[in-house]
Amino acid sequence: MLDKWLKDRKKRILNLDDIKHYCRVVTALAKTLEIQREIDALYRELERNVMSQKGSHLYLCKQASKVADQNRRCHDRLGSPIGIFQKPLLDL
Repeated sequence: MLDKWLKDRKKRILNLDDIKHYCRVVTALAKTLEIQREIDALYRELERNVMSQKGSHLYLCKQASKVADQNRRCHDRLGSPIGIFQKPLLDL
């Protein structure tokens, strides 16, 4: 995706707004990948625990609550979706 964005602008000089936009996109992608890795790890842990304690309704409810809490923490850490684009990794 980033390669295509750059290739589309190959024959022109990028202005400061273009560069800031690119940095914001990079930041949004990096944050998305980070959150996805955290969620994937939680679900792997949940699957292992479910398989080891099949049939425990209370256990499943507690695990689902942990996943929901983690998702809320990820959202709280990022703030609003607009906030992602306002804080680039590469601040110019």
